[in-house]
Amino acid sequence: MTAEQRPKQPCVKIHGAWTGDVGHPKRVFNGQVTESTVTGIVVGTKVKVTYYAPAQRTTDVTEHGTYTLHAGTQELKLMSFINMTEKTGGKQDTEAEDWQATPLPQ
Repeated sequence: MTAEQRPKQPCVKIHGAWTGDVGHPKRVFNGQVTESTVTGIVVGTKVKVTYYAPAQRTTDVTEHGTYTLHAGTQELKLMSFINMTEKTGGKQDTEAEDWQATPLPQ
């Protein structure tokens, strides 16, 4: 199956920024939805993204950590959460920029 044949994953585009120190358990991303193809998440919705990782290092890829999108009462585990702003190349995350969240298939 080629990339063109693969079904596109629903995603949410968000404008926002991370607050808190990298690695701190209370670090959080806050933003507002600018585009969405995910059922129940509409443009203008305020969202947050959190990251959880186990305290000990692990070699199992399924245990490395999890990004979760919180939108109202919905919580979606993410397949990816990527900084889409070209000017920074994803290197600056404490200034409001454009991000894309892709939920895991349910």
